[in-house]
Amino acid sequence: MFRTNLYFDFVDETKECTFLSKMTFRFEILTIFVLLVLAFCVRILRTFKIECSARRAIKRIRAVRRVRGNFFRMRIVGVTIPDNKQLAYSLPLIFGIGPTRARDILKKTGIAPTKKGSELTPDEEQQIRTLAEAYTIEGELRREIGQNIKRLKDIRSARGDRHARGLPVRGQRTHTNARTRKGPRKAIKK
Repeated sequence: MFRTNLYFDFVDETKECTFLSKMTFRFEILTIFVLLVLAFCVRILRTFKIECSARRAIKRIRAVRRVRGNFFRMRIVGVTIPDNKQLAYSLPLIFGIGPTRARDILKKTGIAPTKKGSELTPDEEQQIRTLAEAYTIEGELRREIGQNIKRLKDIRSARGDRHARGLPVRGQRTHTNARTRKGPRKAIKK
């Protein structure tokens, strides 16, 4: 509290204070009132700030829901099929299913290739999932390819040797080009 005793003007001992001291007392009451109002305003602003941050969080959640659509998206062997793409283009995102195999799967199930993932019924999802899982796809296919390459290296075949050295395997020229397999050029040391 601001206490100002500067204006106490004692005339005599019988009269305690003069007009100036009464003004000082009023000033102290006014400052107390102003401080209380400020404290009240700060408290209101804090709650408003909390409410605003909560509103922002809710808006973010709603925006994410708008982007994601429904939370129960179709998954095949750990790969999420996007809701906003046509099935003919979203099924090839699975390793081991290309455009031709995707069209074959959709033809066997009787689903239009232009249909989107969000428009599928649970029965159609299950049909696609069973037909896709009938093929060797994703982790199983990667493992199989890795085992084939390892077998070629173990039997010391020419193809296995090319795999081990990081060179093109299928007879391409390496005097020039083949940068994809060989990597960036290395400087020649003299």
